[in-house]
Amino acid sequence: MNKNDASIDILVNQMENSFSISTNIIKNVSNLLESTKIDEKIKGLRLVYASLHYKYKNNNDYKKNLLNRGCVMLNTQDKNENDIYNADGNNNMINNNNDSNNIMNNNNNYNTFFSNTYNNNNMNNSSILNNYSTNDQINLKMLNSMIFTNYKSISNVDEYFELLDKCLTRESVIDINLSDIFEMNIINIIKALLYNYIFHNDEIIVEALTLLIIIFGCCSGSTEKIKQDVVDELYTCSVYMLKNICQKSCEKVYTPLIVQLIISLLRTIMIYDISKLKNDLIDNKGIVDILLKSIENVPNLNGVRVCYTLVVYGLKMFYVSTCQIYEKSFLRELEVITNYLSTCIKMNDEKVLFLTSSTCITICENQIGIDVLLKTDILHNAVILCESSNPDLAFEALSIISKIAYAANHQQICILISCNVIKALKKILNNTKIKPGARARACNALGNIGCETASEVELLIKNDVFPLLVDIFQTDNDFNTKIEAAYAVCACLSKANQKQVGYIISCTATTNRLGQNICMQLIADMLELVSESDPMNNGSVKLCKSILRGLENILDKGDDETRDLSLWENPYVFMFKEVQGDIKLLQMQFFPEYYVVNKTYDILAKYFSLTSTWNNRK
Repeated sequence: MNKNDASIDILVNQMENSFSISTNIIKNVSNLLESTKIDEKIKGLRLVYASLHYKYKNNNDYKKNLLNRGCVMLNTQDKNENDIYNADGNNNMINNNNDSNNIMNNNNNYNTFFSNTYNNNNMNNSSILNNYSTNDQINLKMLNSMIFTNYKSISNVDEYFELLDKCLTRESVIDINLSDIFEMNIINIIKALLYNYIFHNDEIIVEALTLLIIIFGCCSGSTEKIKQDVVDELYTCSVYMLKNICQKSCEKVYTPLIVQLIISLLRTIMIYDISKLKNDLIDNKGIVDILLKSIENVPNLNGVRVCYTLVVYGLKMFYVSTCQIYEKSFLRELEVITNYLSTCIKMNDEKVLFLTSSTCITICENQIGIDVLLKTDILHNAVILCESSNPDLAFEALSIISKIAYAANHQQICILISCNVIKALKKILNNTKIKPGARARACNALGNIGCETASEVELLIKNDVFPLLVDIFQTDNDFNTKIEAAYAVCACLSKANQKQVGYIISCTATTNRLGQNICMQLIADMLELVSESDPMNNGSVKLCKSILRGLENILDKGDDETRDLSLWENPYVFMFKEVQGDIKLLQMQFFPEYYVVNKTYDILAKYFSLTSTWNNRK
């Protein structure tokens, strides 16, 4: 036996006994990875990613980056109050002096534990995780047994990383940094392993992919970066593996976990260098097609993450793109993505539903995306989700509706209404126990629906929405909800015909002892509010314009009433004066926005015979 083999045997022996390695053995990690023995390669891979995760697990950038890269946020909460954790998140290793004794004393317990729990491949994966004893210590040999016995039955990346985390957060491992990873050229070693073993050994592929994902997670917020040529090579390697796995002619049946890990890695690389996505769509290389094919008919969280990445970064480039080839290619992919999401939105997994909803909201940023989404049944299912018992999930589903109402054209608004959206929004308005902000968003959606044409206003009238909106303005304690309710009323009034204006005014015409009309009081109060708002805020300006357009249309229809009924005075002008609306309208001439001031002057001059201070200064 040569010295090199002897050092490897010593290293493996130390790893299996206590998983506690002194830093002077770090130079032998490369020997493990380059060993001719598969078991030693696997142990080397696991040693590196276990050490990296333990070192960086309390780093916020690492946790966030790992989550964004397609894995769950590894659990960093203390599962056992007696365990010793690095609470400050520094980089010093903490040794539990009792580890070796505990391992030796409990060795028989481990054998019983694994034979009864982990060796049953038919066991449900969630049961595997739940049955893991958080009080047990675990050595590398047991870790090998646990992962290799069960990874073939795990198809969910999140479950896999959760299982790993339960094993890896209790041990003292070697002190290894990203600089050590790059110095030892570990990434190139891993790349070679992926190429060489893709058709031959699932276990080593799982471990190599895991290490790469964790390395990318550690790079976030770090001065250590992966070189561009290395990123390019990993991208090519990942695509090569995914292509071979997805080929119908491929004779080897791969464990689903490998496919999910490759997808996560590709997603990682695309986010790290998003130009690759654009180049693929322009050059029609088919990499996105392969990605989508690999997740097709497998609705899960990892697949939705892929869709989210493609949508977020693809749309970002779509908005600024002048390349018609890219635009056509992306729209084709977007149709595939929305069809996939239409399956995911019917699932019971709340994580999947949350991310599916977020992806759909992003798709609805513009009318092109809305068109694609409306061809599926996503909107129908979003309406159903609005009644979810989970208030956060209901809010996400509501946000899909609200985004469509905001960005849609008239034809798309008609499709939106046909899905019983108005009734769903009214239910939300009547639900006082819903998540704060949900009623405000529902009011905003109703306002955006009603400001299309008189036809949409008529539908809101038939659903008795206006008395509810005015009541919310009067009684709701949430300021934003009050504002959005007022916006909805004013936006609808701006498009209402003569009969509809009369209805909206009369249906809220309960008067108090001073004879003030509630609807007119709402407009007057809102004028006073916006006159003191921040003119640099786009929302304030939009609200000002909406109120003034609504008021102008009311007063204009009042002139029609006066003429048709041969009245002495415009009834709506009289009602507005009764609530001192004319005085509050005068203040709007000082609002520093041209359209607002000009519209204010026109209304004052036409209906109240008042001279504008602003006009006199011209």
